[in-house]
Amino acid sequence: MIREYVQRSSIVSVMSQYSILDRRPEEDILPLLEQHGIRLIARGPLARGILTENGRAKLKQDYLDYSVQELAGLHNQLTQQTSGSRTLTQAALHYPLAHSPVAAIIPGASSIEQLRLNVAAVESAPLSPHELGTIRKASKANVYTAHR
Repeated sequence: MIREYVQRSSIVSVMSQYSILDRRPEEDILPLLEQHGIRLIARGPLARGILTENGRAKLKQDYLDYSVQELAGLHNQLTQQTSGSRTLTQAALHYPLAHSPVAAIIPGASSIEQLRLNVAAVESAPLSPHELGTIRKASKANVYTAHR
């Protein structure tokens, strides 16, 4: 669908789910948007709160390509990788922003504390190339199975 809009319209942005757990836009969409100077607005960068410090409490069902067990393992791995340098929330919010076509992210917040954590991420440094590579290696490069 996005390919058709790119070819037949003068869109300047697209909104799509994009996070460490949902890397589908990396498959074809991000390169296409970058090629045409179109920006992505990423929604769901915290993956329903799974990619936060309290995310283990949210692991009640599978999420996209991940089983609950895989999510728990990835959560542990990401938490260990980010400890000391930044919070998991900060890493999760910076992940989509590390890709040039991404213009903005829309993280959710259902409490003042969650809002404060999201705002604190703005003050943290962008992900380094090493951090980005480590996150990519730990997570799945999932692909679209519909909308072809």
